[in-house]
Amino acid sequence: MRPFAFLALCFAATAQTNAQYVATWPTQPAIPLANSVQPGDQVLRISNVNDFLYSYDINVVETTSPLALPQLPTGGATVEETCTDTDISTFVSKVTTAKAAYDKLIPTSATPPITLATTQGDWAKNVKPSYSAAQSEYDAAKTKAESYPQSSSDHDLCTEGFHNADQVYSGLKKADQQLNNQPHALTIHFTARSCKSETISILEKLNAIPTGQSMTIRLDAECNAITASGGVLMSEIQNRTYTPSPSPTASGNFLAVGGTGRFQPTIATLFNFNAPSLGSWTRHWGDLDVGISTGPILQINSSQTSAFGWLGGGTVSVLHYLYLTAGEHFGQFADYPLGFSRGEQIPSGFGALTPIKRWTGRFGFAITIKGWNVSKAISGGTDSPKTSTTNTTPQPKQ
Repeated sequence: MRPFAFLALCFAATAQTNAQYVATWPTQPAIPLANSVQPGDQVLRISNVNDFLYSYDINVVETTSPLALPQLPTGGATVEETCTDTDISTFVSKVTTAKAAYDKLIPTSATPPITLATTQGDWAKNVKPSYSAAQSEYDAAKTKAESYPQSSSDHDLCTEGFHNADQVYSGLKKADQQLNNQPHALTIHFTARSCKSETISILEKLNAIPTGQSMTIRLDAECNAITASGGVLMSEIQNRTYTPSPSPTASGNFLAVGGTGRFQPTIATLFNFNAPSLGSWTRHWGDLDVGISTGPILQINSSQTSAFGWLGGGTVSVLHYLYLTAGEHFGQFADYPLGFSRGEQIPSGFGALTPIKRWTGRFGFAITIKGWNVSKAISGGTDSPKTSTTNTTPQPKQ
C-alpha cells in the first residue's frame, strides 16, 4: 500500500490550474505560440481587438457586431426649433450633435483597418463632449417631458421629441459602455490533445467584408503521455554477502553478513505513463504531473543473485523531466545459507557458503531523468487535427 499512499499524498499536496494563452491583436505571435500546452480544455485570449467596429471570424464562428443606434425622425421642423421648453430642446440638441459625431465614427469601408485606440480617441474628441452634456441635461428634460401640460400647443412635439431623443441617448449609452468599459478581448476555448497541434485563425471583418487583418495562432500540445527515463533506485531488497570471519574472543570462523543496509542502490530504467486527463499542477518551483511507472531494474550486487529485477509504482514528475517513483521492487534475494544464522560458528573444513536464493518484493524509491519521449516517436510529432473552439465574447443587445 505504500506506493498508493505516496500517490495520494501527491494528489493532496497539489491544486489543479488551467493555463491561459494570450496574444495581442493584430501582432502575429510566434509559431507556435506555445509548445507545452497541457492536454485538456484550455483558453486563448486575444486582447486589444476593435470589437466596437468589427466582427471576428474564429474558425468560421462570427462574433461581435458594431452597435446599431436608432435614427432620429427626419422631415419637418426640428424639435429644438418647435418645442418651447428649454430643458427638452437643449437635451435633444446635445443628443442630435452626439449622434452626428457618432455616425462619422463608424467607417463605411472595411479598409483601411482602424485600431481600437483610434476609435476610442475619436469618441473622446468628437462624441464625448455632446454626449456628456446630454447626460447632465437628461434628468431635467425627463422631468419636464413627464409633466408637460396637456393644454400646451407643443405638448405632443415636446414629449415625442424627448422620447425619440431618449431612444438615441440609450443607444449612445450602450455604445459608450461597449467601447470604453469592456475588456475588448476574444476568449476562445479549445481542447488540446496530447501530441497534437491546435491551429486557430482569426479574421477581422466589417459588415462581413475582411479588413485585411488576420492572425493565425498555433499551440502545440505537450507530447508527454509515455516517456522513458533512467536513474537510480533505492531498494529495500538487501544485497547480502556471506563470508567466514574470525572472532576476537573465540577461535575459529564465524558467519559474517554484509550488505544489510536499509536501502541498496541499483540502476533503474523506467517507462512512465503520465496522466494528461488529470491536468497539470503548478507550484512556485515547477509543474507537477502524476502517472504510473514500470520497468526493468539492474541490481548491482555481489551476492551471486540475478541482476534482473522489475519495478512498478506511482510517479510524480517535476518540470516534466525529473521523475520520482515509489513502488514495489521485485528481485532476487540471497538469504542465509542453509542451517546458518548471523554470527554462527562455521565448522572447520566447511565448504563454500551458498546462500538460499529466492524472489521477493520490497519497497523501492527511484529518481530518474527523462531520456526519450516515446509518445512523440509513436505519433511522429506532425499531426495537426481539427481545432474545436467556442467563442464566449458577449454579443451586444440591439
